[in-house]
Amino acid sequence: MQTLQSGFGLAVMLFLAWILSEQRRAVPWRLVVSGLALAFTLALALLSVPPLAGLLASLNQALAVLESALQAGTSFVFGYLGGGEAPYPVPDSAAGFVLASRALPLMLLVAALSALLFHWGILPLVVRAFAWVLKRSVGGLTALLPAERRSELAQLGMKSVGAGLLATCATAAIVGMLV
Repeated sequence: MQTLQSGFGLAVMLFLAWILSEQRRAVPWRLVVSGLALAFTLALALLSVPPLAGLLASLNQALAVLESALQAGTSFVFGYLGGGEAPYPVPDSAAGFVLASRALPLMLLVAALSALLFHWGILPLVVRAFAWVLKRSVGGLTALLPAERRSELAQLGMKSVGAGLLATCATAAIVGMLV
C-alpha cells in the first residue's frame, strides 16, 4: 500500500510540474524518464547491494553519533532550551523545541563540515563524481538548460549558498543577543 501511495505521489508531482510549465510541448520526456530511472537504480543499488547497503548504514550510524554529540553540546550550552531536561514538568514535549537553540547548531555544524570537506578537497571530488554520473546518464547540464541560461543557474547556486550563510550568521547574531 505504501509503495502504491509513493507511486501515486510521484505521478501527481510529475503531473503538477507538467501542468504548471510554460511550454508543455517542450518537456524533454526522455530526460525525465532517464532521470527517474537513474533515481530508481540508485535507490535499488543502495538498498539491495550488500556492500552499498552496509556503507549507507555506516554513514547513517556516523551521522547518528554526530547528532547525539551535537544534542549533548546544545543541551550543555542552552540547558533545557537545547534539548536537556526541563527543570519543571512539561505537559507538551513538542513545545520545548526552540528553533534558535535546536536547529541553528545543526546548521552551523553542517556549514562547518562542508567548509572543512571543501578545504580538504573531498567535497569537490564528490561533486565531480555526481556530475560525471549525471553527464553519462542524462546528458549533464547541456541537456537541462540551453547555453544562454547556464550562467543564471550558476548565479542562483551562489545566491542560495550566500543566502544560507547569511541566514545562519543572522540567526547566530540573534541568538547571541538573546543569550
